[in-house]
Amino acid sequence: PVERSVRSVALGRKNWLFINSDTSGEDNAVIMTLLRTCEILGIPPLKWLKEIVPHIFTCQGEADYEKLLPYNYKNFFSE
Repeated sequence: PVERSVRSVALGRKNWLFINSDTSGEDNAVIMTLLRTCEILGIPPLKWLKEIVPHIFTCQGEADYEKLLPYNYKNFFSE
């Protein structure tokens, strides 16, 4: 199980060697963490992304962004 969760990191390592900025690596880590969290919670990552992206631009504060996180997904979005 652990090996499977880091497989995508191992496969992408060569491609990420040329990330263009210091923050790009951090951004990539955040995105991978969110997508892996979806997988752990049994939420299809692509479905989660499709549902939350339109809401990102209407968020008014931290509480609104919290609702979009994978662990809150089932409380605020339809299955």
